[in-house]
Amino acid sequence: MDIIAVDSAYNSKRVVWNILKRCNYDCVYCWPEAHDNISLIPNIERCIQGFDNLYSKIHPGKVNLTITGGEPFLIKDLPKLLEHIKPKCSYLNVLTNGSSSVDKMLKAGKYLDRLSISIHFGETKNKQELEQKIFRLKYELECDLKIRILNDPLYKTEVQNLINSCIGLNIWHELIDIVEEFGES
Repeated sequence: MDIIAVDSAYNSKRVVWNILKRCNYDCVYCWPEAHDNISLIPNIERCIQGFDNLYSKIHPGKVNLTITGGEPFLIKDLPKLLEHIKPKCSYLNVLTNGSSSVDKMLKAGKYLDRLSISIHFGETKNKQELEQKIFRLKYELECDLKIRILNDPLYKTEVQNLINSCIGLNIWHELIDIVEEFGES
């Protein structure tokens, strides 16, 4: 569990928390220090203790928190952790690869201000299921939804179709060019 950044600008404490290294994807742009597929998944008690320790160091006031990883939804009781954290946050966001079940993301969404999903077509097995998942989240999620689409040149058609779906559903999305952002060719 690493703290990536703490920023006290604008009289607010913004924190990016890399809660675990374990990930079920192996994306080419993600640096090895941020993810792997072998690290242990922390239990809920350790996560709560880690957040409480962090919060004690930056208190008083609420924190603007983004939880990332690895893949945060690999933590079995993530919604329980979010329920514990939410009262101490002015803003709570989870950045995920979207591989978790819709039901688990909806349960977590009760405590979030935003759910951010990075779409990785190189890792996504079922493209149609992905679009159905996004559609369901759009209409059932209790928080804001943001889609980050990684512009992989190998999946031009899929990327364009997803952009069109996001526009049609009025979902906030951004396109990240892998070649420019991550130096891949």
